Amino acid sequence: MPDFDYDAYVANQTGHNTSFEGKSRKWSEGQRRFIEAWMLEYPRNVFIHDVGCGDGTGIACLREHGFRLSGGTDLNPAKLPKGDISCYGGDMHALPVTAECMNIVYCSHTLEHAHDPVKALSEFHRVLVPDGHLLLVLPFPDKGKAIVHCGKFALGTDKGDMKKLKRVLSEAGFKVIQEKFDDFREPEVWLRCRRV
Repeated sequence: MPDFDYDAYVANQTGHNTSFEGKSRKWSEGQRRFIEAWMLEYPRNVFIHDVGCGDGTGIACLREHGFRLSGGTDLNPAKLPKGDISCYGGDMHALPVTAECMNIVYCSHTLEHAHDPVKALSEFHRVLVPDGHLLLVLPFPDKGKAIVHCGKFALGTDKGDMKKLKRVLSEAGFKVIQEKFDDFREPEVWLRCRRV
């Protein structure tokens, strides 16, 4: 088996496959739809980290609703919202975030891009406080290009395998406490998980 080529991975994720959520009304509305359906129940003083925050569409919506302690990382620094010091370049496999400092990790249409979803999940677990929540949105089933959605096979989302997905989450230290299927943007699954 050849060694993993990290530079090629980054090029595939940040090159011509890059999307800007704010340029697609449907994707922006999809972010808002999820946040307004599943996140408004949280106190406004929680610390939220948006993994794969892109151009900050989700963070802007969170802040509109009073979540001031929210920020994020994205592998592609060119996508980051200009002038927002709470958003910075970073890889979900090695988040530049202190251990046990986040109440919520929000990861929408991002984990499927991980070259090692198990490693990424271990990072989410590391940065969450005990009993913190991981909020995941994943294409389900995932029809994305394998070279870009390279994590879908390890997650089981390529086949819409909920048992495998829940097993991977459980082995990473998460308990699924809520799930919902949605098709506003594309067929996707919403998962609320508790760090155990």
